[in-house]
Amino acid sequence: MQKPNGSFVKKVFAAGLAVSTALWALGSLAVLPVAAVEAHPAGTLVLSGGTVWHVSDDGTGRHGIDSLAKFQSHRFNFADVVPANSADLALPDLGLLSWGNGVLFNDGGTVYQVAGGTKHGFTSAANFTGNGFSFGTVVSGSLSGVPAGANISDTTGAHLEGTFVVSGGTVWMITATGRKGVTSPGVLYSYGAGFGDVVAANAADLALTNEGNAAFRTGALVNDSGTVWAVTATAKRGFPTASCFTGFGFNFSTPVSGSVSSLTAGSAYCADGTTTTPPPTPTGSSSGTFSVSLAGDTPAAGIVVENAARVGFTKVNLTASGGDVTVDSLVVERTGIAQDAAFSDIILLDVSNGVSVAQANQMGNEKSLGSDHKSTFGDDIVVANGATKSILIAANMANALNAGQTAFLSLTAVNVSGSASVSGSLPITGNGMAFEGSVAIGTVTVANGGQNPGATTQNVGATDYVVSSIKITAGGQEDIEISKIRFYQNGTAADSDVKDLELVVDGAVVASVAKTTSKAAEFTFASPILIAKGNNKDFNLRLDIADGSARTISLDIDKKVDVVAKGKTFGYFRVPTYDNSTSPFYNANNTTINNGSITFSKGVLSVLNVAEGGKGVTLGAFKATVQGEPIQVTQFVMGVSVASGGNAQDVSNLKVKDPS
Repeated sequence: MQKPNGSFVKKVFAAGLAVSTALWALGSLAVLPVAAVEAHPAGTLVLSGGTVWHVSDDGTGRHGIDSLAKFQSHRFNFADVVPANSADLALPDLGLLSWGNGVLFNDGGTVYQVAGGTKHGFTSAANFTGNGFSFGTVVSGSLSGVPAGANISDTTGAHLEGTFVVSGGTVWMITATGRKGVTSPGVLYSYGAGFGDVVAANAADLALTNEGNAAFRTGALVNDSGTVWAVTATAKRGFPTASCFTGFGFNFSTPVSGSVSSLTAGSAYCADGTTTTPPPTPTGSSSGTFSVSLAGDTPAAGIVVENAARVGFTKVNLTASGGDVTVDSLVVERTGIAQDAAFSDIILLDVSNGVSVAQANQMGNEKSLGSDHKSTFGDDIVVANGATKSILIAANMANALNAGQTAFLSLTAVNVSGSASVSGSLPITGNGMAFEGSVAIGTVTVANGGQNPGATTQNVGATDYVVSSIKITAGGQEDIEISKIRFYQNGTAADSDVKDLELVVDGAVVASVAKTTSKAAEFTFASPILIAKGNNKDFNLRLDIADGSARTISLDIDKKVDVVAKGKTFGYFRVPTYDNSTSPFYNANNTTINNGSITFSKGVLSVLNVAEGGKGVTLGAFKATVQGEPIQVTQFVMGVSVASGGNAQDVSNLKVKDPS
């Protein structure tokens, strides 16, 4: 096969069984010898010797993936890549994997949708948004090797293959020849998509042939009522033990939930009692060239006031070429005629792809200025090959500013891992911000809401359970708008253990997410929620519990600015006041997911009289109901009572059978 591009790089970090991907560094990865009884399931992504392989959908071979963009075109997730074993490597090399369908790419400023092996450019922003797409779903990547197809020049044609559309409450997956119904969130998630990827169907979509229902994507791991299955379009195979599952390199945060009852069950994995042994997690390094520059739309010089939050000072662009790059640390320095005490926190906001300050996620934790007027940010930042990540260096201001002072925030140092070279003239300094000490902006307070639960235990299957409740109060100075709230899962529950999270205000659902992602649930409001000055509103977070016996749920406010609040009169963001002075600033009581249980109850007999000499006669029936987790029954102790002059020796050859 054609060997994958050496710039396709990855770096993985392990935390327990959970693996999160920061960067691909294939050039430095060694082959990981892993003992295994058989190859990984069809559709699995495996890593060996710096190459990511896709086990073919029929399980008879393996395809190489030669670029990050191609990997992304299938909506693959790095968390699903596991080390290859010897049986995987014995499969025939079937060449390179073809491109996926439906994903939106920004290549050199032009937005394309890849489908049918070609790239289709949008002729205008109006065509792009008119087809229902959002720029927040576009990923950056090079499509230089993808042939050009027809441009997307109107909003009336059917959406391309791989697009997910919705009409009348039904989600459809557009195929090459028609459309297929998506019957559950789990099916949608199995294709790497979420509800943010679903757009409104048009008449041309609905005129396509209805081809029935879409199956789970081949290779998906599906949790069906506590049993995890590896599935194809028509079949399923189970993992009899946790060690069998983790022995293949899988972790329990990756399965989607759903029913696989219609699939044909094959033999279980590890049927001979042996399992694979999870290898150590590979590490990698950066390569290529990394440039740092001042963004052309860095904030203009302005005025900042006391207690203002998310105040942007300097916007920088980080660009990788010739390989993906991991930034190990950034150093920010306060300069100008000002005092460090004016800054409560220095923060980094991810404003890539035009994300607004109101919707931007904070990168890492807040930092204070040291005695050298500097703050060091040590969380890894990954910049993909050919992509640019835009970071806004911002601040949360203190409650006392000296009018007339002017401050600057400069990027003074950038440290990357591996051999990547860094270009750019440091320090990079944005415009100065003048301090104003006489304006009192509105206050915001976050406290426990009226439905904040105590520490409780809930069963798997509980629905619409309120796990967190916060009350947000606007002070008397000005009305406050809330544009976004982010909760972080500090409990032990995995992303797949909870689903259908909804944020409820005044009895109405104002935002929802299907599940947590990397343990976070972000609720962005289509229109900011207004809290009139002097008033408050409760924000109640409810969800369904899908799995996770003995694990805990604690959805908290982890960072100060995870509640994004802005005053309507003065127009400044404001850091809320919380009950807690350190993270988590709002700490929900733990909800414990109940241990599994099994209940036996009396069954129904169709025949109550037993004839002498009968064989295979049913003497009794009982029903076992399991909740919370799979339970293995290893022994039954049964007794026989014989009345009316008989004795137990009259009954022989007792058996327990499952009538189903």
